[in-house]
Amino acid sequence: MRIQNNLSDIKPTHFIILLASVFSLIGCGAMFSLNWRFAINEYQTTYAAMYLAKDGNSFFRIGSQPNNGVRDTRLEQYNLEGELINHFSLGTTTLLYTHKHPLEIPNSNSSFFMARYSGSVLFIDPDAQTYWNQLVVDDYVAQRSLKFGNFYVNIDGNVVTDGQIITPATETTDRVFEHFIGMVDQQGNFNYQIFPNAKYLNLQRIQQSDRFIVVGHYHDEYAEQTGIYSFIQELDHELVALNTTELEQAIYASIVGSDSFVGEKHETRGIYDFSGNLIRETDFPSTAPSAFRFGKNIFYVISHIENDIIHYQEYTIFTETQQICQFDYQFKQNWCRNTRLWSEFENAQILENDALGVTFKRELINLADVTLGLNSLTNALVFEADVRATNTIDLFHEIYLANGKLSAQVDEPNYSHTGHLYRCFFAICVEEEEYTGGVKSSRPTLFISENSLISHTYYYANPEANGLPRLTRWSR
Repeated sequence: MRIQNNLSDIKPTHFIILLASVFSLIGCGAMFSLNWRFAINEYQTTYAAMYLAKDGNSFFRIGSQPNNGVRDTRLEQYNLEGELINHFSLGTTTLLYTHKHPLEIPNSNSSFFMARYSGSVLFIDPDAQTYWNQLVVDDYVAQRSLKFGNFYVNIDGNVVTDGQIITPATETTDRVFEHFIGMVDQQGNFNYQIFPNAKYLNLQRIQQSDRFIVVGHYHDEYAEQTGIYSFIQELDHELVALNTTELEQAIYASIVGSDSFVGEKHETRGIYDFSGNLIRETDFPSTAPSAFRFGKNIFYVISHIENDIIHYQEYTIFTETQQICQFDYQFKQNWCRNTRLWSEFENAQILENDALGVTFKRELINLADVTLGLNSLTNALVFEADVRATNTIDLFHEIYLANGKLSAQVDEPNYSHTGHLYRCFFAICVEEEEYTGGVKSSRPTLFISENSLISHTYYYANPEANGLPRLTRWSR
């Protein structure tokens, strides 16, 4: 919640209660029920991920556990009944801690994990129980550092990526950033192409195809000398240029469809073709989304939004939530849905038939039966020292069908505590005087289908306890 007002006018003795309503989406199908749940034998780790085996009858989990003072990372395979059927060690590497989602290889159980800022790669082959985490690079790259940008798996099962090769500074020279597009194959070989005059590159997949597109800008000095400010290249699946268009104006691409992209040129936000020609202006969301998720025929944009709900005296009150919008690949909006108030995006996954599974988290505050988002309690809300409140952490999963119907909602056990309000750093906190154990955090959820999911959560029995990692399967 955001409050627009001159906060200096608020008196310290005032206690302002701001009223908001919490709406729940209804109309779901059959309810999900708990199939099984078990604790994982590990401490709270900074990384864990899961993905479904290609046969659909088992899943892989990657995580770490302590061993003689260090963390052993390993891959585990479970059947859908929650039984561990296989595992092997990935060593004591800390590489996994920077990765978020696996890049799965088509028709294989193997996957890549890419570290965007450290330029690291992990490749795992569960069937052969092998892995590698060292790139094979030439002497030029070996003396420099890599920073990856976007990355995708092509039809050959290799990763295509863009990024920067960084030459370190010396006593007489500054750091040098060279933009590249490149490929990492399943043996770890890194091949690349540098764009020596580029100051910006953006590589994206052309949807509903096996091709890619790169949009780039030239350095100002080069642009002034040549009159060329930007370029667009269509690439095949091996990043070989098929068409190149150079433009006398700077153009930006934010998201690529099947034959056009959303971009901006001459301060005109619109849909452009791959030659940089304006097709039409657009009101496609320009704010940075929480996430894009791409399906076969449509894609989703998950964004944080604010709604003007109520005016209270001189205050304008906004409630916050997440909005899910679906578009086709010509950027026509099909539908938008808002989830529960105060929700924050955790993770999302495309399912079969272009359905979407999403996990959200929200932290609520209840003051005398008035429910708000915890983030709404700023110094704009001044209270007496003896005010008590209940803080509840609500973690839940939603599944949307491609037609926009909310098919399912699944709630994890809530964690809550009650106590006096107090200022903590730059926020408002609730003392943990009374509590109810429950889930406070999670790792990315594995959505198996529209009717089943496996959550990876951390259960806190009391305020002093370490989070107990648990896997839970929900289905209907």
